[in-house]
Amino acid sequence: MQVAKLAGALELSLEESAIQKDRIRELEVDKAALEADNAELYGKAYTDRLTGVANRNSLEEKLPELVEIAKNNGEPLVCVIVDSDGLKRVNLEHGFRSGDRLLQSIAAALDQIGTSVDLIARLGGDEFCLVIPGFKAYPGHTQAELMEEIIQIINRVIEGNVSELGLSEEIHAGASVGFSQLNLEDDNASELLARADIALRENQSARKEALKSQGVVFDKEDDRLINPAKGY
Repeated sequence: MQVAKLAGALELSLEESAIQKDRIRELEVDKAALEADNAELYGKAYTDRLTGVANRNSLEEKLPELVEIAKNNGEPLVCVIVDSDGLKRVNLEHGFRSGDRLLQSIAAALDQIGTSVDLIARLGGDEFCLVIPGFKAYPGHTQAELMEEIIQIINRVIEGNVSELGLSEEIHAGASVGFSQLNLEDDNASELLARADIALRENQSARKEALKSQGVVFDKEDDRLINPAKGY
């Protein structure tokens, strides 16, 4: 009788253990699914869905961290905002799908810049922000040369898309660039980004005047580049 009771208790214990193991496996599966869902939500919240680079939310969260790291290490940090020409006209004349392809190409090209870029974010429209830690100017690698490298990359991308997508050859290839460097003493992320934006607007204005002097016409309503040959 005692043996039978012990055997029954053992069988019950084994059944309970099996149930517990099954429950643990279920919880592990649920945990993995939850982590995957959270990762997907994080990706959607901090990634630009069109281009796959970081979005403004990600920039606003990560830039202060990068600024703090640069200050603690006493290292330089550069913020560059890039605004390419031609997107508005591509959207108007060739449709948003062509404009999307152009933006994807620009993002992919910026991601291949030789300089060590820590973060690339799309701010909206055709504006992108590059955060470059440890940037130090030296002969052959100055601020002006970095900006020229970025502009040439954008030029090649736009010209390549004009050819590949069969876009109008009159679409202007070019970009405006704003550059700011971290002041280690009293700067913060907002000030660094604001100075880059001011520099971008100044560069846009200067380029616009230079293009006008070359005969490029602008629409008064939306500053859209107009083909001087066709008058529209």
